[in-house]
Amino acid sequence: MTEDKSSSVAFTGYRPEKIPHRADGSDRQDEIRTAIAQTVRRCYDNGYRIFLCGMAEGFDLWAADETLRLKRNGICPDIRLHAVIPYRDQVHSFRPEYRDLYHRTLDAADRIVVLSENYHRECFFRRNDYLVDHASLIIACYDGQRGGTQYTCRKAQKSGLPIINLLDPVLPLS
Repeated sequence: MTEDKSSSVAFTGYRPEKIPHRADGSDRQDEIRTAIAQTVRRCYDNGYRIFLCGMAEGFDLWAADETLRLKRNGICPDIRLHAVIPYRDQVHSFRPEYRDLYHRTLDAADRIVVLSENYHRECFFRRNDYLVDHASLIIACYDGQRGGTQYTCRKAQKSGLPIINLLDPVLPLS
């Protein structure tokens, strides 16, 4: 199956420890998952059908889970999830609470892309490049922290891709 970039969206966001908490110190997972589901549905209603997930703990897997839930529930019946894995044994470095979600996501994915058989220093950048190069829209969970999400958002911005940032207000990416 070939990807149609014009109908493809890529997710980029933080691992759980980097996602900002509410003012009272509680986590925002439910709030972010709700925002993901609403945004994916809006994208779907606007013709987007392929959603690319980088398969990292936290935002990526939450986004995949919400996308698959919309498909399972018949809300977005022909939506497709593509799992983009930076290296084959990535899951071995995951915390136990994310391993099951990772495997369930892979089992339900419409396409699995493994970019490297083994870990190497550039594998996460290569994954992020793939996401930007194969999408026409980015859904991000980004508040300015340095790292892979910042790299991906900057690359998307330089490529002229629109970014829907679920952590409002949207911060300048420069």
